[in-house]
Amino acid sequence: MTQEIKGSGGAKATEKQSADALLKIRQARSYLMLNHPFFSVLALSLAFEETTRCDTMATDGRKIYYNVAFVLELSVKSIASVIAHECLHVALGHHLRRGSRDAYWWNVAADYCINGPLIESGLFELPDGGLYDKKYTKMSAEQVYADVLKTEEAKEEDKNEGESQEGEGEGEGDGEPQEGDGEGEGSGKPSKTTRPNPCGEVWDGTKDDGSPLDQSEIVKQEREIAARVFEAHAQEKASGKGAEGAFRGILEDKAADEIPWGQVLSMHMQELVAYDTSFSTPNRRFVHAGMYLPGTVKRPNGVLAFAIDTSGSLGQEELNIICGNVNQICDEIQPLEVIIIYCDYSINKTETFEYGEEIILKAYGGGGTQFHPSFNWLEREDITPDVLVYFTDGYARISEEDLDGGIPSYPVIWATTGRAPYWRGEGEVFGEVIEIGRI
Repeated sequence: MTQEIKGSGGAKATEKQSADALLKIRQARSYLMLNHPFFSVLALSLAFEETTRCDTMATDGRKIYYNVAFVLELSVKSIASVIAHECLHVALGHHLRRGSRDAYWWNVAADYCINGPLIESGLFELPDGGLYDKKYTKMSAEQVYADVLKTEEAKEEDKNEGESQEGEGEGEGDGEPQEGDGEGEGSGKPSKTTRPNPCGEVWDGTKDDGSPLDQSEIVKQEREIAARVFEAHAQEKASGKGAEGAFRGILEDKAADEIPWGQVLSMHMQELVAYDTSFSTPNRRFVHAGMYLPGTVKRPNGVLAFAIDTSGSLGQEELNIICGNVNQICDEIQPLEVIIIYCDYSINKTETFEYGEEIILKAYGGGGTQFHPSFNWLEREDITPDVLVYFTDGYARISEEDLDGGIPSYPVIWATTGRAPYWRGEGEVFGEVIEIGRI
């Protein structure tokens, strides 16, 4: 499929220019490897390919394309910054989310969404022309797109209105004539002459033959991307350095909307993962780049607790789905111990699973809903989990007076299929709320 966004690209590079550009790309990847492992992992999952189809860099979710002339003009740090920029396009699924939106303005919106965190981290050096507006830093690409179009259309209308008023007068105007290609003039739509120039592009994801992705392929890519992001988080944590924290907010926002909720929970609980490093298990991702680095090995760590609201809103079919995700989470986190609490109006059953045991969930109870018995049971048993995940439809109330030990000191994640649990106290309910929708 021919992309809607194409640069002039210029003349084809000479063999030497191509070699010099490739060397700088490799140096930039090494820079990311040493300084920003989070982006290094993402970059290593993407192939790099020289192109004249764009003036800068671009990605379609599978490759990062680069214009030789553009690369040769930049410092290694700037190239690394643009690579990080393109990696964030992929991590946020911008190549999968455009839909029917205008391709150029989708690029602009996506760039604004990404460049804010990159610039504000103070760790990256984007080339001139990188789009940045502080107000867009915490907005999704969809939100930025709507605002940018609204702003540009208002400018266009003001311009057209001014030109109309000038034409009605008898005097000579003092403004300079504007060049244009006729697109958008007088229509209230932004014209090409007003368009800013992004420092990198995002292209729609396609099949190998260039045809558009169908929904099943989009879902598959989203899951693959989620796995890469999770791995990148883990590598960043193991290294103890980098800029990943500056981007966690926008990555989690995307995850909450588009990544399967089991993976969302995994991302929220990744702090529990314990790693050892060893040269006996070298990091295979870097071997092909000629670098022999120690690999990371997970070791069992911590206690996970899962409370299941069995008031009747979650039947055995839903529990089977939850069970699959719980086992997947435990495979990734590798807790020493997993505690399952079945609770409706009161505790119906508790189970404890050791590391490596398969977890099986069964429906117990079916009465009304109360949240505090689960917390109070943990308090009585003197159990302080590293995190408690509470699966519920949210249709119940809880207050601090209900809790024998007060608001728990350990992290709590409310995985709700309905609404957030109603907190009788001031403000929002304690812990984090993840809306997992209908199971």
